[in-house]
Amino acid sequence: MADNKKPKKKLKSIKSNLFSRSMAVSKWSLKAGAMATGKAVSKLTSKDGEALDKDHLIKQIGLMTNELGQLKGSLMKAGQMFSTYGEHLLPAEANELLKTLQKDSPPVDWTVLRKVLLKEFGSEIFDKLDIEEEATAAASLGQVHKAVVKKTGEVIALKIQYPGVDKSVDSDLAVLKKVLGFLSLVPSKASFESTFEEVRQMLYQEVDYTNEAVFLDKIAKYLKDDPRFVVPKCYKEFSGQKVLATSFEPGVAVDSKKVKNLSQERRNNLGLAYLELYLRELNDFKMMQTDPHLGNYSVRIDKDGNDQLILFDYGAVRFVPDKFHKKYKPMVAGSLLQDKDMVRKGALSLGILLDDDDSDLVDKFIDLCFMFTEPFSKPEWEMTDLMDKKGAYNWGESDLPTRVLDQAKGVITKFRLRTPPKELLFLDRKLGGTFTFLSVLGCNVNTRPLLEKWTL
Repeated sequence: MADNKKPKKKLKSIKSNLFSRSMAVSKWSLKAGAMATGKAVSKLTSKDGEALDKDHLIKQIGLMTNELGQLKGSLMKAGQMFSTYGEHLLPAEANELLKTLQKDSPPVDWTVLRKVLLKEFGSEIFDKLDIEEEATAAASLGQVHKAVVKKTGEVIALKIQYPGVDKSVDSDLAVLKKVLGFLSLVPSKASFESTFEEVRQMLYQEVDYTNEAVFLDKIAKYLKDDPRFVVPKCYKEFSGQKVLATSFEPGVAVDSKKVKNLSQERRNNLGLAYLELYLRELNDFKMMQTDPHLGNYSVRIDKDGNDQLILFDYGAVRFVPDKFHKKYKPMVAGSLLQDKDMVRKGALSLGILLDDDDSDLVDKFIDLCFMFTEPFSKPEWEMTDLMDKKGAYNWGESDLPTRVLDQAKGVITKFRLRTPPKELLFLDRKLGGTFTFLSVLGCNVNTRPLLEKWTL
């Protein structure tokens, strides 16, 4: 595919210690000093002073994106997380900058990655593989190089971890707290700390590629009879803790023009496949990939219309304990059925609500749960004008995430000292990513039958 963009300058090294990484972020924060004076993203994107604040935010996001792309590691991962939700929370121009962290970040020079391969396998790896020195993709924790197995001619993808990123997780998270503080995005202390602990565990898991190899094999077995999905095959001979070798699976970006130009039916089918995968991971596999940013997926367009989703990244996997699932599922079912008593009992069993909570708080929480199921409601309930008489919901035109955040403010304030179950943290993240996925595809389809199948 032709690409007229100027190639990004390669990084000769990565700042890997606490001091150098902190100094880099301090440099950004000084440039973005106005951000630290208390301007929140919610204000920057409000209707009051929209033009001035929007330009200001775009500049700050641009500065942050450049710094995160240079640093790689956990900080860059945070930028990717922002971009997942930015579809609904940030101006389009600002989010486009953040999205470059998913698929357009600067690669690291091959000489740096070659040392990783030598340390992991020794020089004999180069006798077995013919490796392209130009990176196929550059991400936050590592980058991908295309290679050919000399003995068989098989084309594989080598994901090679950047040196030092596994040792900078804790220091990165300390810096990230400062960044979120500058942006006024820090939530209540209790949920903030539990969120960071969940992210910390996820990152330590992701920097051990042996884990991802195991999870790739598991999800491949689960989906082996479902032609809608492509799971890359893992090559154990060329894989280790810092290198993951898989089959090379070409595709196009989910938000590419080629996908946007597909018919409504084909885009709907891709969205339904993604939604069903989320529901199967939650209810069937009890094993969920919790990093939903678009860069972890690709689309293989088929000339006969049988398009497929390629699943690239299963490093950030969390298991859903049966004990939690048995309590969580009734709350979801209650929301789908608009049954207040079911939602309340489910929330009580999870410790989200307590017996002595005032009725006003309970009602606000239940209303919030009902809002989440707007895309899955029945047409006769008339919850939204985005749904037609046949129950098809217009995901592409929906501003539901923004409305949910507005509704949640009062509830979150009352819950500020209450730590939610840790499982909710990654489920909420994946649910938000699922909404973004269907929204980016511009799906306009009835999804209630799918949710009923896996929930009721």
